[in-house]
Amino acid sequence: MVALTATLFVTVLTVWNGRADVTIVVPATPDEPVVVTGLFGSDIGAAREDWPSILSVYVTGRGEVPAVLGEYTTDGVSITFTPRFPFVPDQEYRVVFSFDATHIESSFMIPNVASSWNAVVNRIYPTANELPSNLLKFYVYFSSPMRGGDVYDHVALLDESGEAVDLAFVETRPELWDPSMTRLTLICHPGRIKRGLELNERIGPPLREGETFTLRVDGLLDDAGSPMARAFDKDFVVGAADRMAPDPEAWVVHAPGADADVPLRIELGESLDHALLQRFVAVADASGSILEGTVELSQCETEWAFYPTETWAAGEYTILIHEALEDLAGNRVDGLFDAKTNDSSLSAKKPAQKLRFDVR
Repeated sequence: MVALTATLFVTVLTVWNGRADVTIVVPATPDEPVVVTGLFGSDIGAAREDWPSILSVYVTGRGEVPAVLGEYTTDGVSITFTPRFPFVPDQEYRVVFSFDATHIESSFMIPNVASSWNAVVNRIYPTANELPSNLLKFYVYFSSPMRGGDVYDHVALLDESGEAVDLAFVETRPELWDPSMTRLTLICHPGRIKRGLELNERIGPPLREGETFTLRVDGLLDDAGSPMARAFDKDFVVGAADRMAPDPEAWVVHAPGADADVPLRIELGESLDHALLQRFVAVADASGSILEGTVELSQCETEWAFYPTETWAAGEYTILIHEALEDLAGNRVDGLFDAKTNDSSLSAKKPAQKLRFDVR
């Protein structure tokens, strides 16, 4: 492990073969990229289609997980990887670079010293670039605890012309913060989403299908009274309304093998609520005991993975799905969020569900 500072890049280099002047420069803050330098005379630019296999960053300690997603650029003598979402402090990452007979690996961990600089938005969920027109919630994560109290003066939903959308959110009092004051939940105005209500009939939903919108967060103060370092924008395209309840019976379950250090993986078929997926899906063994472990979401919250604390043992297991699990439009396993009195779905509500799988 290499000690990092909050203001400087730290270079970590391990050359297995090839040229010793090729160097990996790892980030010291969550927003900095990974850079490989010293590629003089290489043909790195022509290998554009292979960049993800040439330079990969992995989260360590999670078994066999996909590489971190991000963007690649090159100036001909170096290649830069910028993650789609900022690196997480106190999480160890492994960097692998392999090109033109040179193989280098290094590890890094960004210290959790966010208090030494102004807060930033780390990420916003849902992470998909296309969201339903009846989207119900956004989750905004900050790099350090925030003060709150005037959130709705500092968040805005902007349309394609850059104008703020009126009555975009329910201005709850108190605001919807988690206990650590690092996660803010924004609820899109149900009065504008639900069909048949006065606001919906008069001005329509806040999001319009086929158009592009921006969620902007700017100027919030952290718990020390310092403003955010910079504004954060999430741009997205609006798709069709989602008026189907999540159906666990349609999920695709990929069971691990006995003694395997790999996760249980589930393809959900659609993006589901980020926070509820971590609370309302669990795994029990044949005796009914809930397994301890870590949940990881990927592919824009369409894939759920569970890494048990202990290695998988052979036997029968059950996936427990709470009926309150929601999709992005607030539709629950047991019914629709926006259901008219004549909707047949009201008579088809489902209780908590169970899916069984075997580990062999």
